Amino acid sequence: MHLMGARRLMYRQSIPRSEGGPLHRIITVFGKKEFATIQTYCRRKRLSLYALAKTAIREYVQRHP
Repeated sequence: MHLMGARRLMYRQSIPRSEGGPLHRIITVFGKKEFATIQTYCRRKRLSLYALAKTAIREYVQRHP
């Protein structure tokens, strides 16, 4: 399973702050079936959803500078 292949929608969002520059976050939206597939994948590979999310975000940022 390719980490980015399962995503339905992933986009960047800037959050304005009063101090310093804006914060950036990446939002990912999954459907129920996609989320169930990802959970099953994580169980089989003994990964946490958090670790998988970090990897997917890192891959997304590298591909979309």
